[in-house]
Amino acid sequence: MEVNGYTIKPGANLSGANLSRTMLGKADLNGVNLSGAYLRGANLYQAQLPGDRGGADFSGTLLSGADLTGADLTGADLTKAHLSGANLARVCLYKAKLMGLDFAEMDLSGADFRGANFSGADLSGADLRGAWLFGTGLATANLKGTDLLAATAIRSTRWPEGFDPRAAGVIFED
Repeated sequence: MEVNGYTIKPGANLSGANLSRTMLGKADLNGVNLSGAYLRGANLYQAQLPGDRGGADFSGTLLSGADLTGADLTGADLTKAHLSGANLARVCLYKAKLMGLDFAEMDLSGADFRGANFSGADLSGADLRGAWLFGTGLATANLKGTDLLAATAIRSTRWPEGFDPRAAGVIFED
């Protein structure tokens, strides 16, 4: 696929590329390097960016207003990504690097965060209803006002000290 003069295919190096407002929905972007790319308002609805090749690199990427609904970002590195206004409902971020990100007030309902690392992330006021939190690292995340109703977790999920996930509506599977 050619977009804005860039060849977009699995494993492509699109570091720093300007892909703002592009239509990449359902595209196979396995292992693509999008570090520092501009994806403001891009449509990545159900895009396939899984980790067969180590996961997509979104470090420092501008994803403001992007639609990532239902996208597969397994193993992705989103360190220092800018996500304000992005739609991440039902996104798969299995084993993703989400350290220090600002997810405040975002819709993350039904998302798959199994094994993801949220160290230092701000999830205040975020909607995580029905999210999968199996083995997720939330110990240093800000969960103030986060809606966790019917989110599913296991014993290895790490929570902030003093946080009661059961009282917040989290369901535990054995």
